[in-house]
Amino acid sequence: MGGDHSTPLGAIRAVSDKFKGDFGVLHIDAHADLRKAYQGFKQSHASIMYNVMTDAKKPKKVGSSWHP
Repeated sequence: MGGDHSTPLGAIRAVSDKFKGDFGVLHIDAHADLRKAYQGFKQSHASIMYNVMTDAKKPKKVGSSWHP
């Protein structure tokens, strides 16, 4: 989807509704974006994949391509 890190969660939830959770997400970024919050903000650019993986409508699989 690209672009802003905060927008994919809504789209992922919609895909989850349509496919009943039977789908995967491939995350390609320079960072894992797995922080629970960044500077106190839970919907941060640094938290998108944490939010995807802990959401009630999470995908069956999440793949990542990033370099620590």
